[in-house]
Order: sequence, then C-alpha cells, then structure tokens
Amino acid sequence: MPHILKNGSVQLDSWQMAEEAAEPNSLTQSQLILPFEQWLKLQPDFEGLEHTPGFWLDAGQVTDEMELVINAAPVVAIRFTSFTDGTGFSDASLLREIFGYTGELRATGTLLPDQVPYLLRCGFDAIALSEQKDLEQALQLLSLSAESYQGSVTAPRTPFHRRTQKSS
Repeated sequence: MPHILKNGSVQLDSWQMAEEAAEPNSLTQSQLILPFEQWLKLQPDFEGLEHTPGFWLDAGQVTDEMELVINAAPVVAIRFTSFTDGTGFSDASLLREIFGYTGELRATGTLLPDQVPYLLRCGFDAIALSEQKDLEQALQLLSLSAESYQGSVTAPRTPFHRRTQKSS
C-alpha cells in the first residue's frame, strides 16, 4: 500500500487513485479517487456507499462550476503533470479560500520534496510523492521550516501582523 505525507507524518494511504474510468460496481470495494468527469456522472449512485469517492483533476482544470459540488467529495486530488507548473498551487488556494473546500486536498503527480512546504501553505493537507525516500526527505524539510514571513491559506496573518496586533 502506498504512503502519503499527512498531518506532519508519513502514513499509509487508504485511498486508491483510479487512473481510468472505474466500473460502477467497483465503487463499493475501496476508497476510490475517480477522474472528475466520471465522478460527476456517478455522483447520483454514491448514496448508501460506505465510502463516498473523491475525485482528481489535473492542475489547471479547476472551474467555477466545481464550487457547487466540491464539498460533496471527501478528498480532492490535484495531479501535477510537471514540477515546473505552478498552476496546482493556485488551484489549491482557490479551492480553499474562494470555494471554501474543507475536505482533504491532496497533491499528487510530478512533485519534488522541496515543494512540500509550499504545497502545505497553499492549502494541501496530504501529499503523495512517488518515492518513500522523498516522503522522508520532505518530512525533514518540514521540521526545518516552522515559521514563514509570508501569509498563507492556513496562516493568513504574517509574523509582522501578529507582532503589531499585540503592541496596539
């Protein structure tokens, strides 16, 4: 079973990414993350399932129409197709800050351990890296960067703002 970085530790991943369209009868077998288009088609069939499926999309595919259905998904995965494409960072921020998504937001695909602190600051709370050693390296990087001088989705107030707030 693959591992993910979540809640500051490396954990077993209970979700399974469905790269191809899944059969409707396979929805009861495990916790699936379906392609968004298929998730939309199958959404009426989710009632009564033990585990409501999540969905995934490629970075840059977030649209305004998703705002109406986003909170019905327990997990949303954004797949980065290139580590040089920053669109997924913007997508995560949009889902959290504008659409108000409160479920698990997962980064997957072509990612580097160095990107993990930035992914978390943009609103991702789970990261799937391709190699176990990359997860361990990312965890070490997180222990080195406890404070940032920039605001983020999770901590919008900068240290400067917090300091000036205390003095007034």
